[in-house]
Amino acid sequence: MRLGEPYNQLAERLRQALTEAKVTPAELARRLHLTDRAISGWLHATRRIKLEDLAEIAVLVGKEVTWFLGKDVALYDIESVIDADTNITVAERRALKETYRAFRDRRRGQI
Repeated sequence: MRLGEPYNQLAERLRQALTEAKVTPAELARRLHLTDRAISGWLHATRRIKLEDLAEIAVLVGKEVTWFLGKDVALYDIESVIDADTNITVAERRALKETYRAFRDRRRGQI
């Protein structure tokens, strides 16, 4: 069963990023130490992706995590994405937010 939006959009962007980076789903599975089935679930929007997996993919394909979330997601919305990730501890959530805020503040200084 498909998860619907925004997972459909995320799946489409993931397929695009893999194609552009010339990374196969099998290669992605191998590099992330996951099963082909897990990757297929992401690519077909039938399986949720963890934030830490998305971050690893972003590095692998040379994209920012926000790119995967689509043009409608501004940088300030990332904190709500972090809050929604139930697979991380409170300490990890705090660290991600602090890292994001530092990045956001540096980026604002460049604009």
